Amino acid sequence: MIINDMKRSGIIDAEKSNWALFELVDHFGVERPLNHFENLMCVVESWEPRSNNYIIAKGFSQQAALTLLGGVHPGEHAIQGMLYYRIKKNKWQKG
Repeated sequence: MIINDMKRSGIIDAEKSNWALFELVDHFGVERPLNHFENLMCVVESWEPRSNNYIIAKGFSQQAALTLLGGVHPGEHAIQGMLYYRIKKNKWQKG
């Protein structure tokens, strides 16, 4: 929705279809594309107060992989390993 609003307003090039929003976390030097199903306000609210973080829009060739439909398909990736989960404080269970 935000990308479409930016295209309509002329902020970004409407001719390009591969735009994505990125979160830039200055403290860690991390830049990551935001998935289409992520709530932008939740992302921003998770930042530390007075942090120097940004949300930017830029072209991203793997933009289709950020949607639920374009992401990982069942059976494509096998995940192996143990899962540890917390039962109560200071008590972990291997599953």
